[in-house]
Amino acid sequence: MDKEQATVKPGLRTNVKIIYHFGAPFAENDHLIWSLRKDTILLAEKHISAPKPKKFKTLIPTVISDLEGKVPTLEEQEKFFNYISSGDPVDRIILSNPNFIGSPTWMLSGGKFFPNAGRNIFNIRSILPDNPSEYFIGISNPVTCLSSAFGAQTSRSHRQFFNNVELKDIRWSNVIHSIQDASPDTPITVWCDEETPILWPAILRKISGIDPQVEMAGDLDIIKKIMSKEGGDWMEAYLQAHPNMNELQRRRVKEEFLQKFVLDSAVEEEIDLKGWTDDTVDAMTEIYEDDLDFIDQMPGVTLISA
Repeated sequence: MDKEQATVKPGLRTNVKIIYHFGAPFAENDHLIWSLRKDTILLAEKHISAPKPKKFKTLIPTVISDLEGKVPTLEEQEKFFNYISSGDPVDRIILSNPNFIGSPTWMLSGGKFFPNAGRNIFNIRSILPDNPSEYFIGISNPVTCLSSAFGAQTSRSHRQFFNNVELKDIRWSNVIHSIQDASPDTPITVWCDEETPILWPAILRKISGIDPQVEMAGDLDIIKKIMSKEGGDWMEAYLQAHPNMNELQRRRVKEEFLQKFVLDSAVEEEIDLKGWTDDTVDAMTEIYEDDLDFIDQMPGVTLISA
């Protein structure tokens, strides 16, 4: 880390909670910080830091490499802490990067689904080992996840990319298990990318710790992206005209508007994988849905659902 970029300040605050947000690549994970940062005044009032991902994207791998598996000294922790908090008074720091669990184009390395997720998250968590932490994971149907990942790379054939993996073994619960095994003391909150447009306000508040009754500027960021402009504007006006609705009522309203004004082009994804048929997609989707039921019962895991 450049000395000009970070000034070491004494007294690392180990009571500051560090939030690590990551999840399915090619999902809405990268929108989280931008939605939160629309409320810069609110975040400052609540002593919440949500640094832009580019601020630490290359820094974290460098720090992990430099540590070579050793526990960071207090000085190294202070330097990192002050850099990501910009030296401001904070009670909560939110670090968001979908690649924390691994590079998406190598998600099937060794014939397993994100095989290094636990180790990667443990290494990141170990930079500030004495601070309390929470993990937030957005997951998605492996069908769309794998299709997007394969299409995003050109260096490997279909056979090389899938690496003889058994499709029935591609389960997010295995990824979560590996993270829990590496960090057994850290609570994990999970949600499905398919439900993100409806759940976005709840996700923003869970991650930021902001009261559910507080209005946030980014609440409709995701849902309006997949609706016609006219429908999105009508929905927003309706919600503003009925401020006393609870969260469940607001979700039902959004679902109704979404059914009427959704953009097909925004929600329909073409799956172009060699040898995959409709039966393959259906079978994978059924495994995913069963896996969600399993995740919902996992100790230490909270599943947010619509």
